Order: sequence, then structure tokens, then C-alpha cells
Amino acid sequence: SIGYWEFFAREVRLANAPLYVRFSEGVAETPWLQEMASQVRTGQPPANILFAAVHFLLLRGAQHPLRRHYANLNGGKHVEGEDPFPLFADFCQAHRDQLMPLIRARVTNTNEVGRSGTLNAGFREVARVAGEPLNLIEIGPSAGLNLIWDRYRVRYRRGAEEFLTDLPDAKLTLDVELRGDRVPPFGPAPRIASRVGLELNPVDL
Repeated sequence: SIGYWEFFAREVRLANAPLYVRFSEGVAETPWLQEMASQVRTGQPPANILFAAVHFLLLRGAQHPLRRHYANLNGGKHVEGEDPFPLFADFCQAHRDQLMPLIRARVTNTNEVGRSGTLNAGFREVARVAGEPLNLIEIGPSAGLNLIWDRYRVRYRRGAEEFLTDLPDAKLTLDVELRGDRVPPFGPAPRIASRVGLELNPVDL
């Protein structure tokens, strides 16, 4: 059976995140890093928390050669031909005292606006069937970015075909690959009467 870290490596490979693929593969072979990550709060994902804690310290200014493997800390550049895992392990060893409080106390709180590509089609269909306006309630919205799904333009693609939602002035366009023959509903977004998010740990962007 596949282990947790091998499973996570497979998942981030599907998400086209090679840096985290390599980190996951390395941790899968490194018991002391697995032990560190296992100190998370009950119900929290060890990989997400460990990797986020490392990135958090780097974002806060921790100086280490590992920084050059993060595009957002390296001017958008990607290092080629160097295995980043030894640097990752060295960073974790050197910053263990700073990492452990983060690993033991923090929780994940994701903001994945890509989900709004699906929500856009779903809410349009709900409005067509049930009528407008819509009243939105989201449990666990994090920063609430998916509560404003109607402010994003969506570009659906299927081969050479392209379908755009009616929002030309949107500051963000989401790309969605269509599978099958059906086309999502288009036209103006339905009216929204209210937006409510219920979140224990809201993220203040």
C-alpha cells in the first residue's frame, strides 16, 4: 500500500508542483523529518503544515540557500540541475526550534480560487432553477475568496474551442478545461443578495 508521503508526492505531482514532489519524496525516506511533521495538531495534514512552516520562516526573512528554490523568493527564477531536498533537510535541522512551535500549533487554511471556476457554473444553474437573488453561506471560507466567485472571469476551454463568461473588466481570469460535450451556462452572473462566511480562523489578506 502507498504511504502518506508517497501519496502526497503523487498529489502534488498532479498539481504540477515539482519542488514539493521532491520534498515529499525526500521526507518519505527521512524518519526524523516524518517525526517532526507528525507533531501536528489532531486532524491537521503533516505535509501541508511542515512545508508551510518552512515557507513561513523563509518569507519572514530566514537566510538559507534553500531560498533560491522558491520562485517567489528568487525573482521568479527556477533553479535547474540541483536537488533541493538536502537543503530542505538542512534548513529543518538548523531551524528546528523555530519550526516546532509552528508545526504543533498552526492549522491549514487554504484559499483556492480555482474552485470558483466550478462554482461559477454551479451557481448559475442554481439561479436558473431556483431563481434570484442568491444568498451565499460558506463554512470554512478562509479569506472568503470563493464567496466573490462572480467577480472572476472564467475561460472554459475544450481543444480549440473557448467560452468566456460575461465579465470583461474582471481583474482575474480562471482557466478551466472542459471534458465532455456540454457547455457551462453563460450570460450575466446571477444577483447576490448576501454573502456570509463562517470561519474559525479567518485569513486577513
